Amino acid sequence: MFLLALLLPARPAALQLIALRAATVALDAAADGADGAAAAAAAQLRLQTSAEVGKLKAELASMTTAKERLQTVFTAKIKEFKEAVTALTGYTVSMNSSETKRYRVHSKYAHRDDVLLFAATDDGAYSLLASEYATRLDPQVRMYMQQRKSIPAFLAAVTLLALDDASGDETKQIAIEALHAAANQ
Repeated sequence: MFLLALLLPARPAALQLIALRAATVALDAAADGADGAAAAAAAQLRLQTSAEVGKLKAELASMTTAKERLQTVFTAKIKEFKEAVTALTGYTVSMNSSETKRYRVHSKYAHRDDVLLFAATDDGAYSLLASEYATRLDPQVRMYMQQRKSIPAFLAAVTLLALDDASGDETKQIAIEALHAAANQ
């Protein structure tokens, strides 16, 4: 038992449970062929082992509960952070789960398919990846990303363009509706 006590603290709770169960089986086998004193000692060790197993089960349950609580808190905080980023910048940023260090950036004012793709380099910089939308933004790419080397300025320019386009669509729709209303009178 002393050897088990030396080995067990370094192991996770689940491995400790397995080791204790194996020790119990070994003690049972030894007690079957032993005299009265040895059987009593084996019974005492079995009781101690059972108590330790109970404590380890409780510890494992506690750890599992703590892990679940942390996952819930992290999920809520990540959601809160993403909502704050969108509210403050006008962009949703998502990671492509199949590719590391790739980010999908979408303005809340842009059309649904107008997405910018960025990749993080090993030195921590970010580069704009080729896409149909990035091609349409070539003047802004040259001005803000190539000449001024500023992704934030580029994204600000894209936001203003997308906002103007969205407002223009609304203005056009209002004008068309007004023309239809005037024609129907």
